[in-house]
Amino acid sequence: MADAPRGRIARWLAAVPTSAWVVVGAGVVLGISALFGGLDEADLSSKQPPVVAVDEPIVRDELTIAVHSAELSLTAPDYSFEADEGMIYLLVEATVTNNYTTTAIGLDEALRLDGTEKPTTDRLARVVDGSSLPQANPGLPIGVVWVFQVPEDEVAPGDTVRVTVTAKSFTEDGDVTYGSYWSDPKPTAFVDVEVTG
Repeated sequence: MADAPRGRIARWLAAVPTSAWVVVGAGVVLGISALFGGLDEADLSSKQPPVVAVDEPIVRDELTIAVHSAELSLTAPDYSFEADEGMIYLLVEATVTNNYTTTAIGLDEALRLDGTEKPTTDRLARVVDGSSLPQANPGLPIGVVWVFQVPEDEVAPGDTVRVTVTAKSFTEDGDVTYGSYWSDPKPTAFVDVEVTG
């Protein structure tokens, strides 16, 4: 008599389709993972942007940027002032192509410099003539130099500096005053560049 309930349970279990067991199994796994913070949540939040080779285009919605070189210099393009005491200019050259439909003038945040204690972005310049305030017109590549001041004792020829390429998010605002704009630059790729000069 004791075997009768077991026989009914075995027949019931055998009658349940395999696909139902798959769903039940997946539910159990998800339930257990939820107790421990979710599936791969830590991995997703700690994912770093890729390291991209020098000269390789980094294509994003607003801009395509290819970082070419980093050079130490006592002077900056079209700039008569010397760097602050104890500092030297680091010129990072890149090609920028505007992928959007209007002229981009806010290029200063497109590159950041890592690995130095207090880098400061002094200015931007066009590669072709050294003039300041370069503008990237839609679809037209332009050579741009980012001028950073870095401590003289922290960067030397032959060193490698890490350049962070950022990407902005597009906001389409219904407000007449602000309209549509790109903002909130976030790291999107890294480029390790050997310093010359």
